[in-house]
Order: sequence, then structure tokens, then C-alpha cells
Amino acid sequence: MTAICHRKYLLIPYRAADCWELIRRVFADCGKSLPGFAEVATDAAAIAGRMTEQRPAWNRLAEPAAPCVVAIRNDAADPLRVNHFGVYLGDGVVLHTLSATGPCVWRLSHRFWAPRIEGYYVPAG
Repeated sequence: MTAICHRKYLLIPYRAADCWELIRRVFADCGKSLPGFAEVATDAAAIAGRMTEQRPAWNRLAEPAAPCVVAIRNDAADPLRVNHFGVYLGDGVVLHTLSATGPCVWRLSHRFWAPRIEGYYVPAG
């Protein structure tokens, strides 16, 4: 698949779309539906619990493919816990959003984010 253009997603403020909602919008624009979750974006433990609970509904990819969910360890209290997500857009680019920055893109090789990537996932089925 060719890379997904990220420009329109950079205009969505964090208050309108947390990390998971941003991913849902990208997938929807690609004709794919993802479930919504009620967890508050700042509740790292709840997000990690949901990730563990939902793991059977997802297939892990050996390599990223656009679009796929990028599971990220971004919890200072528990550096091994997955509590944040981005979406792989192709051409080595990941889109994500944080309350402090809003939406932004980074390369898979980014020295801060690359070591925090737990894996790449697509819905099973």
C-alpha cells in the first residue's frame, strides 16, 4: 500500500481526538473499522489492561504495514507497559498524538520513540 497522507490529521486537536481516536480516524479513512474504548487517555494502567485483554483480537505483524497500530511503551512509572498508540502510515512514518504536543509524525528510526515500540498490530480476521 502506498503511504497515507498525514497532513489532515495534524490539524485535529488532541481534545478532539486522543491517540486511539486518531488511529480510528485513519483506519476509517482507509475503509476499516476499529472499536472505541472508554478508558481515559491519561490512565496508563487501564489502557495497559485493555491492551492485554484485547490482544487475542489483534494479529501482530513482523514488519509494519500501512495502516497498522503501533503499540508504544510510554509510561515512566512502568517502562515495559504499553499505554500509548500510534498508526503506521507507510514510508517509515508514524502518526500519533499527545496532550502536550497534539498530532505529530516521526520516523520509525526516531531515537526517542524507536526503542519504545512494542509491536505492530492489525485487527484479526
